[in-house]
Amino acid sequence: MEQESTGDSVLNSHISSVLPNLTTCVLDSVLDTLKNLGVETLDDFRFVKDDDLLMVLKPIEVRKLLASFTVTCETTISSSPCSSRTETSTISSPGCSFAQSCIELDESLSPLEADWFLRFEIPWEKLPTDLLYKLERQERPSPKQRREMIRLIINEVTGVCKRPSKKHLTDIARRIVAEYPKSLQDVIEGHIVGSGYDSLVKQLQSRADNVKRTQFSTPKRQFQHSSGSDTEEVPAKERALPQDTYGCINWDPEHLPITETLASQKQQQEEMKTMFRERNWDTQIITKKMMATYYTQRKDIIRGDSLLTASRLMLSIDKVVVTEQQTNFVEALLMMFASYYCLNIHYPSELGATLEFLQRCIFKINPDKGMKVERKPHKRQYAVNPRVLSLISAIADFEWRE
Repeated sequence: MEQESTGDSVLNSHISSVLPNLTTCVLDSVLDTLKNLGVETLDDFRFVKDDDLLMVLKPIEVRKLLASFTVTCETTISSSPCSSRTETSTISSPGCSFAQSCIELDESLSPLEADWFLRFEIPWEKLPTDLLYKLERQERPSPKQRREMIRLIINEVTGVCKRPSKKHLTDIARRIVAEYPKSLQDVIEGHIVGSGYDSLVKQLQSRADNVKRTQFSTPKRQFQHSSGSDTEEVPAKERALPQDTYGCINWDPEHLPITETLASQKQQQEEMKTMFRERNWDTQIITKKMMATYYTQRKDIIRGDSLLTASRLMLSIDKVVVTEQQTNFVEALLMMFASYYCLNIHYPSELGATLEFLQRCIFKINPDKGMKVERKPHKRQYAVNPRVLSLISAIADFEWRE
């Protein structure tokens, strides 16, 4: 186990030095990919090809990384032959020379320091007094206090290791939660969610990534204006504005379009229903009518009837209607959820967070590892969906305040 930990730490250190701008998530993905390929030491990189890492790195990053291993190994062989270390080893022994280069790669990382995260001492004495008071009384800290704890811990961690991996932070999070489980564990209605410390790992990772970022700028919309003067004031409409990153920016429109009335809105909606029944799917016409009826759509969504009041519900699996005589919403929901398990169906990625929340918080199915969400290529898989963790934490905080 100690040798394996040393090898992982050496690879981690070297990749971080060659590609310092990688986030923790990408770095972990690279290490996982290398481990799946069977790479344990720098000697194994003789057999790694560009295509092996293109799933997790950009082409230029792959070339930089592979070139760095070649240069490192050649330099080690020429400057520090194994014969100078041992009597039986020679410079022609690739296994020996590469193994020496792994140890010499980072002078600050010795075999005794490879397990630094196991010996890392949580800086409890540096935490604010009010936070320690809540922890000792087994009360949940406020979100602000929790963020302050994360900040202090990451400051101490980065003082020991500049680029901690997820494995390091996971072990630290486990020990933190084990010390004060009542205050920090991921629970909902008395049931432990996942490992119980997934949300803390997520926060530690996010803070570590933020510390490594040298700068952050909000994306801007670029507008062109025809004026050739550099001194002329730019009109307000042409100024760069913060880019909308998510959500509906006009979720509750106040007025109908000037050319529209409630009657015309209703008429266009009926026309779209007719087009659907007749399979007349003219994209341009549908887009135009959807834009024209946007006001009514949003009002219907905001004031819409609940599924709980529906008179009839149906269940379809693989686009085939299985039953359409359900009149009770709860029974229909149970039938739908059970079908994912009885028929071994993955959760669709678009509904993954919602279904995982139902699984963990309503149906109390809380495995430590593994997800039923359909996996997407090039996407990192989490033990628990980060959005679900955030919602669970908010619910837990609300329960404690109550």
